[in-house]
Amino acid sequence: RYLAERKIMLQCWADMLDAWVKGESAKELIADAKRRAAEVHDDELDADL
Repeated sequence: RYLAERKIMLQCWADMLDAWVKGESAKELIADAKRRAAEVHDDELDADL
């Protein structure tokens, strides 16, 4: 049911690790992932079923 949100979360984790390895902040990556997860529409959730 939450496949779209999980995809966003897992990609964010990978991007965060890459940023930290480079010595960069992940603050903007996290904010963007939260925004994208909040914008997941019901029709996308239905497609996951």
